[in-house]
Amino acid sequence: FLSLSYHRSENGCFWLFLETRKNGEKRQKSKMAFQIAFFGCFWHKIKNKNAQKSLKNILLIIYKMNTLSIGLFKNKMIKIAKNSYENFLLKNGSKSPIYINLRDISTTLYLLDYICLNIHKQLPASCMDYDVLCGVPYGGINYAIYTSIIFLNNKSYLIKRKERKTHGLNNIIDGNYSIGTRCVLIEDVVTTGGSLLKTIEEMEECGIRIIRVIVIIDRCQ
Repeated sequence: FLSLSYHRSENGCFWLFLETRKNGEKRQKSKMAFQIAFFGCFWHKIKNKNAQKSLKNILLIIYKMNTLSIGLFKNKMIKIAKNSYENFLLKNGSKSPIYINLRDISTTLYLLDYICLNIHKQLPASCMDYDVLCGVPYGGINYAIYTSIIFLNNKSYLIKRKERKTHGLNNIIDGNYSIGTRCVLIEDVVTTGGSLLKTIEEMEECGIRIIRVIVIIDRCQ
């Protein structure tokens, strides 16, 4: 439910936008609350004290508007490269000045709770419209479990493995399901969608129907 875009201005400022989405579409940029969810800046490149003060005031306003984006940055789950030589290597082999790692969310409970609250809002209106939740391994697993326990009164969930077990029952999916089980799939960050598509394919091979996919951050790449 967040989409990522960014640019670096000539004066060295780095602007990072996380725009909220509704029903898969970007909201209209008619109000500041929906226009900018977050921005970051290299303070050591800004010498003007008044400019720094203005930016801090804007950050304070945006912080009140968007707990998630600022919280992720403050807890170092969003990182910005200082220059092009320090760009981050992504899983798909490309490089980016922005790195997003939500794996530490389980130790930052107010952010986990906030995200799962919004996941709950994106679920089908009735619990009768789906049978289980499942997170794309490994990033999406925490969200599926937390949402199930806290917001859905222990709704059933599945745990999808990245690789099939080589011992025991050779499971690739743990949990109770049958042919036709309806599943809502949760992914934390999407770049190309490769991991997500692979998970959908493997779950469908097991007879599970994916009826909805919820993505927390879409890198739009």
